Amino acid sequence: MKKERVVLLCVIILAASFGQAASRASKERLWPDNLFGVDFVSPSVGYVSGYAGSLLRTRDGGQTWEWSQVGVDELLRRVVFVNETQGWVVGHRGTILHTDNGGNSWHVQHRVPGIYLRDIAFADSKHGWAVGHEATILHTDDGGMTWHPQSLIGYKGRDLPRLHGVTAINAQRAVLVGEFGVVAITNNGGATWFVQKTGTNKTLLDVSDSDDDAFVAAGVDGVLLSIDIKPEVEKSNSDNPVVITAIIESHTVEPFFAITRWGKGRTLVAGRSVVALIDNGEVTHLAPDSSIQLPFAWYGGVDVDGEDRFWLVGVRGAIASGSLSEGGFSRAGGLGVSDNVIIAPKEVLQ
Repeated sequence: MKKERVVLLCVIILAASFGQAASRASKERLWPDNLFGVDFVSPSVGYVSGYAGSLLRTRDGGQTWEWSQVGVDELLRRVVFVNETQGWVVGHRGTILHTDNGGNSWHVQHRVPGIYLRDIAFADSKHGWAVGHEATILHTDDGGMTWHPQSLIGYKGRDLPRLHGVTAINAQRAVLVGEFGVVAITNNGGATWFVQKTGTNKTLLDVSDSDDDAFVAAGVDGVLLSIDIKPEVEKSNSDNPVVITAIIESHTVEPFFAITRWGKGRTLVAGRSVVALIDNGEVTHLAPDSSIQLPFAWYGGVDVDGEDRFWLVGVRGAIASGSLSEGGFSRAGGLGVSDNVIIAPKEVLQ
């Protein structure tokens, strides 16, 4: 009888320990690796990507985040969704991942070995582009079932440029930016990509979505470049479009890593020690609250949630958010913060 009591006591202790471990697992402290991609499909639902194949999803407006690895051990540079179910991610080992169920599962859709893919953009659920190092341009017109390489026309540099950013206006028209101040535009689905003269040779790291065929590109040394496709482009489906570019005074020499459009005439840009709003060509630097030491922070991704709130992701797993009405931004959790990041169930992996 005494032995049975001892066994029963051990079982109770083990069960209690297991319960505590399970409770801790849901609050597990994750290594705060850098984050680079963020995309909100609604004020409630958003996705974040970063080092070591990490993807986070929120379904409550950023109050909590589900963290999961998606079966690839590489930096996931950018994440983009065209609706609540269809999304893509690109990685630094040439991987394109796809989900058709809102991030419940992901699978490798395409891979270009040895090529760092840096950005991806879709005009709709069928037509999209991915860009990366060695002037890599990939295009799909069937939702990513097949991806085909495309080429630049008119580039005269000695080395092929690294392409850092791409935005898709529609199934036929897209804009990309990259190393050495490269800006290229297609007006025929990528059959021809024409390199534009821009007046700068500074590396451009991202480009905003279209605002009536006007864009802003951002890059190193605080460079901000306005890109305006003129109406003459409509005269031909294949000719080199007429483009006007101009430098926007940014009031900083810090590099910008990411940019997103925020309503008519406005864009938001983020980088090292700087987050700024561009409103019809005028730049205003936004101030963080005391939860962020901006001189020691950088943000590699920025997006807006469709309303007033914007989201930033970056160094050491940081996630921050703010709004124009609040006039600034503050820390909103992230990897390494155990109270709002949980481990996603294994069934989300595929």
